Amino acid sequence: MMFIPLSVTALELSLGLNCSNGSIDMEGEIVVDDPEEDNTIVVANIGDSTTCLPRIGIRSENNYFNARKTWGYFFESSGSVFNFRKQSVSGMGDVNMGTSTKGNTAYTVSVLFYNFKNAIQGWSLKTGLGAGVGYLDIKGDIKITEESSLKYGEVEQLDYKGVTSSAGVYFEASKDSHLFILQMYGPSFSDNGYDYHYKDVSFSYSYLFSLFK
Repeated sequence: MMFIPLSVTALELSLGLNCSNGSIDMEGEIVVDDPEEDNTIVVANIGDSTTCLPRIGIRSENNYFNARKTWGYFFESSGSVFNFRKQSVSGMGDVNMGTSTKGNTAYTVSVLFYNFKNAIQGWSLKTGLGAGVGYLDIKGDIKITEESSLKYGEVEQLDYKGVTSSAGVYFEASKDSHLFILQMYGPSFSDNGYDYHYKDVSFSYSYLFSLFK
């Protein structure tokens, strides 16, 4: 469920460092014996090792539904860039197959959370679910590595630009203006007859600066 504030009483600028590990699952058709069996599975995966980049985001202040300040929500706008160069192959691990996929994202996400106030020596812990919309620009190629695929061994081109939705889970530890965040998000989209699922797991530290109140 997504909550968007009717009015914004304060905005904060978050600056810090973000370390993420992302990959893209490519779903396509495979050969099956039973016509009633699902013939669509992951036929290729491309990703890379963990990368760390500066983090810049704009978020609203926390908005609460009750005086106890337990259930609440906020929204945040941020972006990311990625460059994947290794494919995950069964029995071989991550392999450089001469393919690469790169792109960037820009999203606005609203997060519904539960706040555990002063959980550990003044630190507050939040856990929640987020959903939002944004823009994805991605281009590259992926080699199909699933042997049961109808196009096993072929290299497919990927070129997608457009608005997509994203959803995921959110965990935060905060004290004063310091934020440590673990989140798992990723949009899904379709291109050239294939379904793609971009999965991103990131851990970041940010310091909040008030823009206006």
